Amino acid sequence: MRRLATLSAVLALLLAACGGGGDGEGNDGDGAGSDTTTAAGDFDPDAVAIYVGEGFDVSRIEPGGGSSSQLVDGLTDCYETWFLDGSVWVSCTDGELLRLDPESGDIQLDIQTGDYIEEIAVGEGAIWVLNGSVGIATEINEVDPSSGEILATISPDEGAFFWDLTAGEGAVWAVGGSAETLSTIVRIDPASATVSTVIDTGILPARVEAGLGAVWVVGGGVLGVDGSGGNGVRLVQVDPGSNQVVSDLEVGDVDGYPDLAVAYDSVWVTDTVAGELVRVDASGKEVKARVAIGTGGQDLFEIDVAKGLVWAGNPFDSQIFGVDPTTNEFETGINGGAKGIAFAP
Repeated sequence: MRRLATLSAVLALLLAACGGGGDGEGNDGDGAGSDTTTAAGDFDPDAVAIYVGEGFDVSRIEPGGGSSSQLVDGLTDCYETWFLDGSVWVSCTDGELLRLDPESGDIQLDIQTGDYIEEIAVGEGAIWVLNGSVGIATEINEVDPSSGEILATISPDEGAFFWDLTAGEGAVWAVGGSAETLSTIVRIDPASATVSTVIDTGILPARVEAGLGAVWVVGGGVLGVDGSGGNGVRLVQVDPGSNQVVSDLEVGDVDGYPDLAVAYDSVWVTDTVAGELVRVDASGKEVKARVAIGTGGQDLFEIDVAKGLVWAGNPFDSQIFGVDPTTNEFETGINGGAKGIAFAP
């Protein structure tokens, strides 16, 4: 998802990765989608593989953090890495999106979008690629998962932008898309690749995720259509059946660029100003736990989900926390930056 730090400290994480019990001072994650294929707390430090992409190659940090191996090189300045749908995905500055075999590094798909890739989602029968530059122009490409062919392009209203997306709960969901207000998300029909509904969330959305039978949006509690709201961080739940907001919960006092994940029967949000990972129950109405993840500040802490833990990245401490959802405690950690890192689920 959205990487913040440089690779300078990343390869130093190898010796500390996944084996060294953390000191509670922080860590950093990928945030690329939510995974629930492993049981909560079913954590094996020697089973975690981490993928690092930056510059001209992508490397695999072997389970246990003992060594790294180059998967592919000769890329055009790759800057973003995801682990989705059993594959490693890497984007490059020339608009190229590659799907790699996680073991051999063989290129399974080579997708040419022609523009900077902001985010990808895999689901609802396709690959969905958000590309362009937020503030200038953005669009979403529907990509055939077998051939890599771009099947359709979805553009926002004139004067509007997309800046995050997810796939699930029967649709594709994107933050933004409306020129009239900044408080909206859009629902995209996968069959027609068109915007079917514009939904007012009542907040300024930052991230969107689908799961637990709902669509979850986190952002600042300002810029509702009626101008109401404070400046805290709010988690909004949208019912995909009615396209209506069904819960709205304050999870932080000050807006600080939050991230979001859905896993282990909960919704996880970063309260970046407080330096905490916030766990919200599946109803969207109650904070179940707040876990300290290092120094707070108004910047993005990324979230990823893998190997039975929720990984929350803190760029101020250049570390990645692994939080056990069975105890809501910091279990293990990795030193290093977040840019271009993805955890294998």
